[in-house]
Amino acid sequence: YGSVTAADIAEFLKTKGFEIDRRKLILPEPIKTLGEHDVPLKLHREVTTPLKVKVVKEGAETPTA
Repeated sequence: YGSVTAADIAEFLKTKGFEIDRRKLILPEPIKTLGEHDVPLKLHREVTTPLKVKVVKEGAETPTA
């Protein structure tokens, strides 16, 4: 059993060449279900955009960002 945290998302994005501070990802609690989730990304104090996060079973197809 596992979950996806803001730190996990930031680490994945870093492997793809994107430096995102995990504190900019507005994720009040870890994601515990498979599927697509919209995670708000705070770019600026007044600018927030949704980031689509696809959670798949470990060992399944790896997402490409």
